[in-house]
Amino acid sequence: MDDWEKEAEEAAKETQRILRKKIAEDQARLQSAIVDLERKMIASLSLLNVANRTGSFSTKNIKENLAVAQKIHGQLNSVFEETYNKTVRKTIYNRTIEKEVLKNISRVTNKRVRFSGIDRDIINVLNKTNYNQFTTLGKDAQAKIKNALYNSIAGNGTLENLREEISSSLTGRLSKRGRPMQQYADLWANESNMNLFQTVNNKKAADAGLDSFLYSGTIIKNTRDFCRQRVGKVYKKKEIDTWTFYWKGKSGAAWTNRGGWNCRHHWQAVDPDWL
Repeated sequence: MDDWEKEAEEAAKETQRILRKKIAEDQARLQSAIVDLERKMIASLSLLNVANRTGSFSTKNIKENLAVAQKIHGQLNSVFEETYNKTVRKTIYNRTIEKEVLKNISRVTNKRVRFSGIDRDIINVLNKTNYNQFTTLGKDAQAKIKNALYNSIAGNGTLENLREEISSSLTGRLSKRGRPMQQYADLWANESNMNLFQTVNNKKAADAGLDSFLYSGTIIKNTRDFCRQRVGKVYKKKEIDTWTFYWKGKSGAAWTNRGGWNCRHHWQAVDPDWL
C-alpha cells in the first residue's frame, strides 16, 4: 500500500469513528426523549373511565371519556414540544462540523481551506431541513395517537389496546405493530449526520481543488451491492456524478446519497497529485 493510500485510509477511519460516535449520541438522546414521551402519554390515560372487569370503554361513559380525550388531544402539541421537539433542537443545532471537516481536508492536501459565510449558510439550511424532518415524525405520531384515542373510545376498545397503539406509534416497546417513531428517529440521526458531513466536506474539498474520492467505510453482512463494489476504490467526481439510483423509499445522486438509506459510507477526498 502506498503512503497516500495509508494517509487517506487513516483520515477516513478517523472521520468514520467521529461520525459513528456522533450518531450514537444523537440516537441515545432521541430515544430517551421518545421513551419519556411514551411514559407521559400513557400516564395521561389514567383519567379515562373504563370497566374494571374488562378494561374496556363503554357507551355508558362515552361522553365523559370523549371530554377527557379532547383534553389529552389539546395537550399533545405542548407535550411533544416540551419532551421531543426541544431535544431535537438541541441535537440538531448544537452539532459542530467545522473542526472535523477542516481536519479531514488538511490530512489529504497541503492547500489551506477556511470556512466562509457561505459554508455556514449551507450548514444552517441543512440543519433547518433536518429539524423539519424530525418534527414531521412527531406530527405523524401525534396523528396516530389522536386517531387511536378517539377510535378506542368510540369503538368500545380496551385501555390495554390503546396503550399498545400509543406504544406502536412511539417506541414499539408494548407493541411491534408498524414502524414506531423511534425507529425513524434512529434512521434520521444517521442520515442527518452523514449528509451534513458529506455535503460540507464535499464543498470544502471542491474549494481545495480536490476532485478524486475514496469510497470509505466498512463492509458488513447487509452492505448493499453498490457499496460493496466501491469500498476502497478511488473515483473522479466526474464519474461519481453519473451515478443516480433509486433505493427503496429514496432516490438521488450517489454523490450525496451514497448507498441510500442508513448508509455508513462516505466519500473521502484525496489529493490528485498522490494518484
